[in-house]
Amino acid sequence: MKKTPRFLFVASSRKPALRPSWVRCLLLGLCAPLGVTGAAEAPRISETGDIIRVEADAYRWEWSKTSDAFQIFDAEGRLVVKGGLQPEIVVKLPDRPAHSAAGRIGGHKLAKDSMVVTYTAVNGTASARLTLRFDPTAIWLEPVRYDGPASEDVVELRYFSVQRRPQLTSTLAVIPGLSDYAGISPIVAARVRLDATNWLGRGGPPHLGLHQQWGLPVHFFCGFENASDHPVSNSLGTALSDAFCLGLADLPAGDLLVRTNSGNHSLIVSTRSDLWHHLRGPGTLTLGATLVVTFGADFRASIRAYYTKLVETGTIQIPTRSPRKQSVLTTSQFNTWGDQVMSHTYGQKLNEEHLTRLYDAMRHSGMRPGMFVIDDKWEGRYGNLSHDSDRFPNFEAFLGRVRQDGLRVGLWAAFMRCEDPADLGLTSEHMLRGVDDRPIRMHGSYYLLDFTQPEVQRVLRERAKRFVRRYRPDLVKFDFGYEIPSLSRAAPRDMNFAGERMLLKGLQIVVEAMRVEDPDIALMYYSLSPLFMKYIDLHSVDDLICHPGEYGIEANRRYYFSSLLAEIGMPTYGSGGYDWESIPAIWFDSALLGSIGSLQSLGADELGGTPTPERIAKFNGLAQLSRPATQFRIDVLGGRPAFAPIRAAHATSWARYEAGELAGVALRDRVWPAAGIEATAPVVIASRGSKGLHQASRLALVPYGDGELQLKRSVSSRPVEVRLHLADGTKESGRATLADGSLRLAFRERTDRGALVEWIEIVFDRD
Repeated sequence: MKKTPRFLFVASSRKPALRPSWVRCLLLGLCAPLGVTGAAEAPRISETGDIIRVEADAYRWEWSKTSDAFQIFDAEGRLVVKGGLQPEIVVKLPDRPAHSAAGRIGGHKLAKDSMVVTYTAVNGTASARLTLRFDPTAIWLEPVRYDGPASEDVVELRYFSVQRRPQLTSTLAVIPGLSDYAGISPIVAARVRLDATNWLGRGGPPHLGLHQQWGLPVHFFCGFENASDHPVSNSLGTALSDAFCLGLADLPAGDLLVRTNSGNHSLIVSTRSDLWHHLRGPGTLTLGATLVVTFGADFRASIRAYYTKLVETGTIQIPTRSPRKQSVLTTSQFNTWGDQVMSHTYGQKLNEEHLTRLYDAMRHSGMRPGMFVIDDKWEGRYGNLSHDSDRFPNFEAFLGRVRQDGLRVGLWAAFMRCEDPADLGLTSEHMLRGVDDRPIRMHGSYYLLDFTQPEVQRVLRERAKRFVRRYRPDLVKFDFGYEIPSLSRAAPRDMNFAGERMLLKGLQIVVEAMRVEDPDIALMYYSLSPLFMKYIDLHSVDDLICHPGEYGIEANRRYYFSSLLAEIGMPTYGSGGYDWESIPAIWFDSALLGSIGSLQSLGADELGGTPTPERIAKFNGLAQLSRPATQFRIDVLGGRPAFAPIRAAHATSWARYEAGELAGVALRDRVWPAAGIEATAPVVIASRGSKGLHQASRLALVPYGDGELQLKRSVSSRPVEVRLHLADGTKESGRATLADGSLRLAFRERTDRGALVEWIEIVFDRD
């Protein structure tokens, strides 16, 4: 039986003294594992007059029995968010427009750690029930139970909404996936009066509101309060509350949307039973999905708490990976897509001649990635998962050459597309069908498989296994989820896997089949949802196609959010845009987050830029800084104020922690006194081995300019050896001093004879 969804509200305090020890440890970067639960005092539930109050160390919840309004306060007593508790249930009777009518509170019942609220006269004659359960750091809301005597269809469930007007109120909202365009901030102030309905899920067609491309965060949004209406002394220091993060802890069988209007918000699960008739009365219906609301000192901390809670409750598990798979996930990549776009060799125009020429050009450029990834379209026809023998007569021999050169192989694949059902032994009945009962056809060229059907699942599993056996890819660049249409346009045969659940079902079928053939195969996807952790190994920020002229700015914003996934075992692949000018900055930002990559054309880019030796040297050098761990913590340095609409969701520098030790830093800010690091020019530095920067016997450094590094050492060691690894393949010795517990190293991008430095190796001899 499928697990019933629940809501979850979680709180953690800004006050360190009020946090359980494991939370304090996590937020300070001192612990490696998540989900290590310590003792915590149970919340205290009381009833005084009209108010039900739940008091915990890190939050306070209040609910009015007469108005149905709730408020949540942080540990300092500041209001964080407020709203109405009763969900809005939009229904449709035959031959009548969709409608909703709020009910009235019929009663409540308190127990030791729970509260049940019953609403009567909902939509006239129905009733609804909510069950809330409290624990030291969480408030759980069980699914909405809806009992109605009428033969009506549930169109959508709207949380925190009355008559389709959003009621969850915060003066500042953070909707990370609001827009793919960097010029539109994800931080939205109420006074801006934004009025829009947007996807909070996968983002399928038809598109809503602002354009949202894949590669942006889904399944959560954040908010916080500013108690000061006008600028006054220190108002942005004391009046700002802790932030909340409202996210899914289970996937709904519906489309997930967010409605925003002038500082009021509503979460929507659109089920469209008026079209598909799968949620129809009379009788009892279970509606909703699991939500979790977490709190932190700022919105990034609240997202971190969201991920932590999912691990703590067993909703997701941090994966255990073999050394081979960890190596694949942290290997630098060259992807063919950018060159395909620039040379107009995408789609059926890609052939073996161009692919070979591109590979030869990459090798000739001096770029030394660890993996060569072939993008769309090496397949003959979508769905077959076999190469086009006319365009690629020696495809498997080409893959063998790549491997013989010491590189891993990655292949792009859209498993759920199908150009001709007959190729797979299927018919149009096995394709995803629209409201008109005709198969959906995307861009007039291919269908989408309805993989909720057993026969389609059988075919998909067989094809996925054959694909792995034949081509033996180390990594699969998975493509598809954003194409799943909304329920207003199409639906699968099995509505238990409709909406947000459909992608998870597809991943389960394909990935589990591939892992039968190769348990270490890695899957990369554009996903910032922790709920796909079981099947997705590596997050990709994608190609940033909407950001010409500012690829680096948008990449930095995406890394700001995606870097948090590393704490639950999903590192980030640092893909780029289409120009060479911005890519060194993108590599700087992504070097410590997982793996770096190149999407650039090896000819002239859209600005006429080329892969200069200086740029190639940066790629090769940063690839040497890659660390094998796939679970680690990234802290942002030089982060902007959380309320700043343009600058907030960006970082100037990054710090990486493993097992509580500082393992690397990408420092633009140049001075970081708390860590004992100072540099007079930007630099990326990482330890080599299991010890942190302050204890490791070997360090690796890539300079972004000429300057001097000073690094405090916490272990005694003898004078250091410095080796300069040069772009021409030679090495030179450098100079460093070790005095008063600090390393002092002068670094340059070129040697005295003008040779390019790729990276600098620093070796200490222990006393």
